[in-house]
Amino acid sequence: MEFSPYIFESEFIATQNLELFVKDDEPSQSIKGAKKVDVKKGEKIPSVFIPLFLLRNRNFIANLEYDNGIPKLTAEQEKKYGVTFQKLEKTPMQVAEIGFTQEKLVQKLNNLKSEKFKEWAEKKYGEDNIDKRKSAKNIIVDILKLQESEKR
Repeated sequence: MEFSPYIFESEFIATQNLELFVKDDEPSQSIKGAKKVDVKKGEKIPSVFIPLFLLRNRNFIANLEYDNGIPKLTAEQEKKYGVTFQKLEKTPMQVAEIGFTQEKLVQKLNNLKSEKFKEWAEKKYGEDNIDKRKSAKNIIVDILKLQESEKR
């Protein structure tokens, strides 16, 4: 079967027998009006299918090299197939600071005693959020509610 010059063999080899279709020099999903291309296991895959396989069906390519799970292509291959893969940069994991737990707030209350605890809570969380007229246990509940609302 005669194909246009755009459909030529690539350097990539098929992992299994493939039944592919080409219409207007592009890969086609439908059989209607398309030309059938049979690629046997171990044969070279036509280059028109390589961009699609690199992006969606890497398991069809036997000799594709990987670097940490990312396909490893040369600069010429990236240019030829119009596909690039970027290596992910390692960034340190950032754990959100967990404010106070109820247990730690109760310990702070026991250490500071009620009046000083209320003053500390008012300074830390603001007069708008903490009402010193409430009991220390109610203030602890308010602090936990504030922390939960900040997470969202």
